[in-house]
Amino acid sequence: MLHCLKKNPENRHEKDLNLIVPFIKENSFFKRRKIQMKHLTEVCSELRYEYHPAHEFVFHQGDYGDKFYIILKGKVQVLEIRDEWIKMKKE
Repeated sequence: MLHCLKKNPENRHEKDLNLIVPFIKENSFFKRRKIQMKHLTEVCSELRYEYHPAHEFVFHQGDYGDKFYIILKGKVQVLEIRDEWIKMKKE
């Protein structure tokens, strides 16, 4: 399945989607929403694979959100910078 995800979406075939869709369908985010199969297939046809090494920032607070990430392996940590913390650090 990973091989299929690494393909450019424009180069994927129906057999690629037949491997990707069942995997994504079992993802808790999509499972809870009971998305119709045709819509799920549309989502899967646009998926793009990205690799990020450990300890690398994927995006920063305030960045424009134009992606939805599905973690295939590993862990992530979300850090939020709050105004109170900035004020405390300045004092």
